[in-house]
Amino acid sequence: CIDGSAPSVYSCTFDGNEASVQGGGLFCYGGSSPDIERCAFVGNSAGRKGGGVFASGSFPVITWCTFDGNSAQWNDEPYGGGAIHCTESSMLEIRSSTLVFNEARHGGGIYFDVTSTGTVDNTIIALSTDGHAVYCEGYGGTPPVMTCCDLYSNFLGDWADCIAPQYGSNGNILEDPLFCWNQNLDCPFSLQPGSPCREAANPDCGLIGAWPIGCDMVAVERTSWGLLTSRYRQ
Repeated sequence: CIDGSAPSVYSCTFDGNEASVQGGGLFCYGGSSPDIERCAFVGNSAGRKGGGVFASGSFPVITWCTFDGNSAQWNDEPYGGGAIHCTESSMLEIRSSTLVFNEARHGGGIYFDVTSTGTVDNTIIALSTDGHAVYCEGYGGTPPVMTCCDLYSNFLGDWADCIAPQYGSNGNILEDPLFCWNQNLDCPFSLQPGSPCREAANPDCGLIGAWPIGCDMVAVERTSWGLLTSRYRQ
């Protein structure tokens, strides 16, 4: 997406794509403003920046999306934004989304350079296999505004770095989302009835994440990578 383009991308799956440098799933540049809704980014990779989505001087709006197992790391050279990378005065708006198992040393979930910022609402960022949930390069920029978000068990930290002061305010929590996992292979990131992210647990926020309650409340083990992503490969 380049040169001021504004595509609407609805109910699509970006699965297993690769970029040598940036934007494994989606590349946004030059004032573009894609509207991305109810999409899945699964197992995409970039050599340095934005395994799922790369935004440079762009304004992506992402709603009800799932980012599962995307990475920005090549030959053990870490960079940033396993799921999403924002640079060059980009403004990200992401809401009601679930980011799980993404990987990058600088921001397993979302990376912002010092010129970029955004808003992150009603979103789960959990279980990044490398990096913080959210990472801001350097200091002096404007950190993203986090509202009604659950950051949980990310490799290098959850409410840390530039967003640390926002923990415990504006509905932001640090709790196990209680995903359904292998109780619901079609929707493994749907929630158990006792989830702290369910709508009833957050009257001021509503549902946190892209998926509602989807299984019974019982103890389960995490399922395999293949089973987690099988719902997108039909």
